[in-house]
Amino acid sequence: MLGIAQELPSRSNVSASLSNNASYEVVLGLGSNHRRRHNLRAAMAGLEHILDMRQCSDIYVSRDVTGSGPAYFNIVVVATTLLSESSLERYLKQLETQQGRVQGRRAIVPLDVDVLLFTPSYSKVPVAVHRDLCTKAHILWPMFQLFPEGAHPDSGELYRQMLRSHAEKDHVQRLYSSSGNFDFLS
Repeated sequence: MLGIAQELPSRSNVSASLSNNASYEVVLGLGSNHRRRHNLRAAMAGLEHILDMRQCSDIYVSRDVTGSGPAYFNIVVVATTLLSESSLERYLKQLETQQGRVQGRRAIVPLDVDVLLFTPSYSKVPVAVHRDLCTKAHILWPMFQLFPEGAHPDSGELYRQMLRSHAEKDHVQRLYSSSGNFDFLS
């Protein structure tokens, strides 16, 4: 089997998906509950082909929301891209499939990558906001780490305020520190 970087499109052959040379800031949530480090490491390698990485949260561990699977490792990544939102979503689904994700299978998830925020460079207002951004502690903790004074773009509620209502029931723990280094999964 080829490595993920060889099987997914490279920067040079995604030009058909570029959106008129506009750039976008993206905030992605990545999670895995099967071969967690391996799959997150492979995801980061695959994302480097289409993103200019800016920040990465520490790794947070959370329970499987269904209660039937192993615990998840979760990270949030801030980056820029030239891909449109739809092209980025297609690429992320390819990446998930490459790592063994089977849609509809909820207990074992090798890789889940969600666009949490998608913001054009010419605006401070996201054009896409993930529905779980204000309700899931495994997203809120790394968002709060990366954006300590950040607020939900629609409600204006601060991430730290949202954490107060979700932190207890979701049992999320910080596991590993990235220390600003993208190689911390090694």
